[in-house]
Amino acid sequence: MSHMDFIETKIYTTTSGVEPVTALLMRYGIVEVSIEDRNDLKAIVDAKDWLGWDYLDEGLADKTGGSEAVLTFYTRNDDEGRELLSEFKIGLMMLKASEQYGDFGRDADLGRLYAESAPLLDEWKETWKERFKSFRATERIIVRPAWEVTAGEPSGVALEAPPGTSGDIVPIASGCDILLTIDPGMAFGTGSHETTAMCLAELERVVRPGLSVLDIGTGSGILAIAAVLLGAGRVMAVEYDEDAAVSASSNFKLNGVAGRVDLVKGDIREIALDLGIYDIVTANLTSGLIRRIAETLPSLLLSGGRLIVSGLLTDEELDMRKALMDAGFISISSEHRGEWLKLCADFS
Repeated sequence: MSHMDFIETKIYTTTSGVEPVTALLMRYGIVEVSIEDRNDLKAIVDAKDWLGWDYLDEGLADKTGGSEAVLTFYTRNDDEGRELLSEFKIGLMMLKASEQYGDFGRDADLGRLYAESAPLLDEWKETWKERFKSFRATERIIVRPAWEVTAGEPSGVALEAPPGTSGDIVPIASGCDILLTIDPGMAFGTGSHETTAMCLAELERVVRPGLSVLDIGTGSGILAIAAVLLGAGRVMAVEYDEDAAVSASSNFKLNGVAGRVDLVKGDIREIALDLGIYDIVTANLTSGLIRRIAETLPSLLLSGGRLIVSGLLTDEELDMRKALMDAGFISISSEHRGEWLKLCADFS
């Protein structure tokens, strides 16, 4: 195969982040990885005299500054390889969220945990734009990339069906459709992943004019935007990660809802008392994060309110049901799409 048949991905982390990132790669079956750790290089340079090296590249010393480690791997540049890479990047975002919520200890520093991909001898951004096209995420919600908007409205064209459904092509209907514009930037949430699509569909079912919505871990801001466009009266978006918060803020402006969504940066457990209570709370996170904030969630819901959580795997359902029931939720229902799970729970 030629070089153009492969995508090179570099992950930027720290020495302490190498082990958890490597474990994540192995989980996705990626085992051929090169690791460049500046601390390892520094140890070699510092020990050159007593190690008795005949020759050591003097340029190596220029690479030893800082503590960043870079892991590099390759995937095939085909549908299967790109799908694998997409799933891995979602896992990396979840790993970053787990670090920020203390899974690795308060003093853990896994660095940027940023993945940078590019087809060899090709332009990754253009390839990404070619792949991310307008599609129908739910019966009413159409998600379109920001770069398509300048080329004209997608009205009248045929769009792909929601992820996890029959796969039939669904044409745009009349003026009942909701157009939602997304530039994902460095945040998770284009609506194409099953977890986001299930949350969007649930919001479409339960949001009524005037209801209040809180989106925890807003990422790209897609759920908060959808809530506003569906008619919610008050919408609050909470995000811990700085890069994701910047992406969400940009998307709020793109959709003309910046003045109708309040964006707050911080740990939901620390700021919950300042946020008020809501009719609907969404949390498209991971099981670990949801379990950690479960006891906080009831304080954010009005009596009779609805909790929507996703970012979960199907084999985590029993544990997550127990966590939510222990927190005081009742009438827990589930939806599955492939290996992914969404739970809805009512609060009395």
